[in-house]
Amino acid sequence: MLLLLFLIQSSSSQVTQTGECDIDVSKRIRIGNQQITPVECMSDEQEAFACYDSSYGCYRSKNDIVGFIYKHGDSGAFDLFDSESEENAAMDIQVCSKLCLRNSDCKGFTLASFKHLGRYCHLKNKRFKRTTGWVTTMVSYDRYAVKVSSCETGECTETTLQTYSKDAVTCKSYCESNPACNYYSLTPSGCQLKDKCTVYKNAANSFSCTKTVALVSKSIYFNENSLTNVSDSDESTCVWLKPSPFVLRYPFPQVDAQLNSLTLTIKGSQLSCMAEKLDLININSLFVYIPLERVYTTSFTGSFKICELLSSSSIECTYICDCQERYCEGIYVNAFSKDGGPRVCEIQI
Repeated sequence: MLLLLFLIQSSSSQVTQTGECDIDVSKRIRIGNQQITPVECMSDEQEAFACYDSSYGCYRSKNDIVGFIYKHGDSGAFDLFDSESEENAAMDIQVCSKLCLRNSDCKGFTLASFKHLGRYCHLKNKRFKRTTGWVTTMVSYDRYAVKVSSCETGECTETTLQTYSKDAVTCKSYCESNPACNYYSLTPSGCQLKDKCTVYKNAANSFSCTKTVALVSKSIYFNENSLTNVSDSDESTCVWLKPSPFVLRYPFPQVDAQLNSLTLTIKGSQLSCMAEKLDLININSLFVYIPLERVYTTSFTGSFKICELLSSSSIECTYICDCQERYCEGIYVNAFSKDGGPRVCEIQI
């Protein structure tokens, strides 16, 4: 019986570095462009691990998870207690990552291929700290998934305002307290605060993040003031919709709490709340979308579905969004108007 239990536990373990790069070309998720060098892609497996193929370029491992920087090895940070992390189900990377995302104190996690200190899943209270052992039997993840800030692979090339050796949550708070900071980068050297950000996307070991909700559709009609108008709790400040879409991305809105569906309310005037995609040529439209697949960028590209419309009127639309068994990587609000009459005044999550 004991032998049988051992075999079951060993064969069920979900974490392995073996074959993690064996991915069909059609299913690979590219990092950077085809000119990325092997050094840029995989300079240090304990800082960020990615796969490289000379005929393809850099791409994500099977073990990669949106919202985390994937590394080989054990994090030297202290463990956070969570009774569910001791259960055998937590040997699965997706299960362990969700335990971290629901805990506001969790800065990342280490997953072992064997039970270490009574568990496979080790939630951590600090960003990854390199250790000398366990490189081949453990993988670790630094969390960058936070509310409001949208992050993508790459490093901001502009001059750094300040640098800290801090995790993403703390880095974000430092940026928020610095009036000159509008972006921040998470790099091997630490947290870098930035005024502006042009992302060098071939820096595979770094992530760059926005300070505020990402305005996906920057144009002559919409700018950073548009974000303020729809999030200042003042329904008298609004954004007039245009033929050019007004698209906002709210990243990881469910984190730091138990996984549940999410309600989003949009207030304004002359709104046309849409529950399904129709012929959009001659109408004003407002949609709320969630991704159907892993999304690593802030752009509105990929496979999406429209959230369920709970109630609607010309002044208020309420949607419920549900990503089922995962935390939504982002919720997208997409609105436009051919005649310029409708306004969006407040978005509440």
